[in-house]
Amino acid sequence: MINLGIAGLGGWGKNLVKSVQGKSDAVRFTVAATRTPAKIADFCSDHDIRLSDDLSIVLEDPTVDGVVVAGPAQLHAEVAIAALEAGKHVMVIKPLALFRKDAEGLRRAAEYRGLVLAMGHDRCFLPAVDELRNRVKAGGLGRIIHAEGDFCVDRYFDLSDTVTVSMRFAGGASGSLTALGVTPVFHRLHLFGTEGWAEIRNNRRFEFRPLKGEGTVTEFPAFDALKRQLESFAAAITGDAPFPVSPDDAVAGVAALEAMGRSAQSGRIETV
Repeated sequence: MINLGIAGLGGWGKNLVKSVQGKSDAVRFTVAATRTPAKIADFCSDHDIRLSDDLSIVLEDPTVDGVVVAGPAQLHAEVAIAALEAGKHVMVIKPLALFRKDAEGLRRAAEYRGLVLAMGHDRCFLPAVDELRNRVKAGGLGRIIHAEGDFCVDRYFDLSDTVTVSMRFAGGASGSLTALGVTPVFHRLHLFGTEGWAEIRNNRRFEFRPLKGEGTVTEFPAFDALKRQLESFAAAITGDAPFPVSPDDAVAGVAALEAMGRSAQSGRIETV
């Protein structure tokens, strides 16, 4: 059993805990650090988790194998580097950091100490995403020429409500991302290739349409991606399997996110 500590126990951190506590034979949370312990004292008591407002209770505990960083994004790099320097394996809930230089520093620190550095994003662990990866690797889509992603929710009415990003990948493919904060929930990832296209819609529906032959539609059942994510982190710690999202991919994601911010400010195309 892998013992984890968690830094930051807001709404998402609670979801992580609830996904495995008492439900997994591979991983459990034993200790938590948060700025306002009083808000989550009952939750931690119910889930048999020691609680403190001091991060050292997590970092200095010899029984803690890994640390999940789930607090505010602006603190991810600071907390993660402290955990790595304390000799703990680390999973940072997306994003790994806000700036590429910080993400690269985390990667170097993990490599130097021989520790796991994982970026946690639940959608990377969905069965529909596994299916998409397999189709791409098998060549079923041919050469990818365009990718589209949509993320729409109805909870940001007091913020900017629409963001669109256009991209050009190193291999020549184009891409676009759209985020809306004031519509009914809708999630979509669509890849177009020279031999066919594939789409994931609302996490569970997978459709594949080849250039020749019949297409297929698969509706995957409900699935606990958070549980799988944490158990994958545990498997990486024990050496049973590499974490599906590599540190290089996690750093690349931060670099792209930073470039998007620069482009929004400059009004120009920014290079990653």
